[in-house]
Order: sequence, then structure tokens, then C-alpha cells
Amino acid sequence: MGYEDRDYVSVINPGEGHPTKLIATEDHKKRWPNEWAAFSNHLQQTPDGTPLDRWPRIRAGDIVMLNSVGVYTLEQLADVDDVNIAKLPPGWGNVKKEAQGFLSQFDQLDELKEQVEQLRKENLQLKTDLAGK
Repeated sequence: MGYEDRDYVSVINPGEGHPTKLIATEDHKKRWPNEWAAFSNHLQQTPDGTPLDRWPRIRAGDIVMLNSVGVYTLEQLADVDDVNIAKLPPGWGNVKKEAQGFLSQFDQLDELKEQVEQLRKENLQLKTDLAGK
């Protein structure tokens, strides 16, 4: 029996801490193209999102603990399911809610930016209409 060279993927659900290891398939490569490209080019793989150290609410020790269970970004923390958040020390359910609230501010900001852009376009159209009269 000979050696067979295979690539594997580790699927990590934030908060679980124990990845599921699977033989890499074409589906995995399509599902996670950025991660696959980083792996193929021997680059550091970093999750998309806001790094935990950018949120003043989190301390360095908290970041180490969260990293140990596969949570590297604020978005991942906000998305940890209730079963896995219960495995963390007491109080992390509240921290998760705070993270969700913090991130929702950015969603609101994006909505406001879109509204301002729409108003800018309408204003420009009104000026154009007035100049043509």
C-alpha cells in the first residue's frame, strides 16, 4: 500500500473549536475560493471581517480564548450559535449581543450613505431641471 498525497480542508464553525477535517473536493475549492488560493500559494489564511483587536470591548486574553475556539473576527463572534456560546465562560452571551449591536451600527451607516447618495442624485436632477427652464 503506497502513500497517497491528498489535500484536506478543516471546516471550523466559530465557537466549536474542533474543526471537521475532510478530503478537499472541487466543491470546497468553489465554496471557499479565497481560502483555497491562499492555501495553494502558501499564504496566511485570514478570515474576512473585523479583527477582534479592533473592538475596544475585547481584552487580549479574551482574544486568545476566542481564537482557541475558532473565533477570529467580530462577525464570527456575533454569529456563534447559542449552543457554542454556552460553552464559553459565563457572560459571553451578552458579549455576543454587544458585538451584534456594534456591527448593526455599520449596517445603519451603510443605509444612511445610500440615502445620502440618492438625495444627492435627486438634488442634481432638480438643479438640472431648473437650469433647463
